[in-house]
Amino acid sequence: MNGKTVRVACQDGFKRALTTVIDSQVTTLIAAVILYEIGTSSVKGFAWTFMIGIVVSIFTAVVITQLYIGLMANSKVFSKKAFFGINKDNKAYLKDFGAATASNGAVGLYHIEHLTPEAVEQGDALIAPGAQVYVVDDAELERVKASYPVIWKNPNAKPKLAFIGCPHLTMDQLIYWTKKLEEGLKASGRDKLAVPTVLTTAPPVLEEFNKGPYAYRLKKTGAILSYICPLMYMNNPLSKSMPVITCSNKLRTYTSAKFYSEDEIVGIITGKETK
Repeated sequence: MNGKTVRVACQDGFKRALTTVIDSQVTTLIAAVILYEIGTSSVKGFAWTFMIGIVVSIFTAVVITQLYIGLMANSKVFSKKAFFGINKDNKAYLKDFGAATASNGAVGLYHIEHLTPEAVEQGDALIAPGAQVYVVDDAELERVKASYPVIWKNPNAKPKLAFIGCPHLTMDQLIYWTKKLEEGLKASGRDKLAVPTVLTTAPPVLEEFNKGPYAYRLKKTGAILSYICPLMYMNNPLSKSMPVITCSNKLRTYTSAKFYSEDEIVGIITGKETK
């Protein structure tokens, strides 16, 4: 939709389609008139019925359909981004992707295949001739992760704190992490997390999450849910020397926190692995 609202996109679509609709229907109507003029009585009856159908079809396409589509476009149901490729999962992914690229110095615009509007519409045509190709696969991710410096005073120190959520976690991500921590504890045979762990989210999400059943389940793991900003906490002079681990690329970039993948973090904080 090129960034347009659903209502505006529908209006533009009808304006562009109107000429085509009328042109095709008028052509058919002319054929029906000719049949009526030169045909026999039975053919005339068919042609007359045909002409009535064409007129009704034009009225339906131009007036009725546009009216109903307009009503739906203005409704809250069809204003949801999920109808146009942006669901909760890839919305969270885009949020984290943007935070990671920005915090690592990537300044510019990006498109994601089959997701961002221009990428959906133009496909490979977006790629300039001779453009450099950078493949991000598992091997490349491991290479990049291995290049991250460890700036703890004691690189082999045991972690004293784990931060999950920078940027803040969404509701779906909180549920995801609750389940992931429960599974990790079950696999390690523990009831509580082995490392103090803080999950961060925005105040409105925190309030809503606490109303549901997952709040108790998360609390039961020993994890702390807060709207604290991990960056502010880590930039405190008293916290800089603390061995903190995270799965946030953003937090790793701006602080002394040591980066681990999600699965590695779960293994460490549930006591299954020792780092």
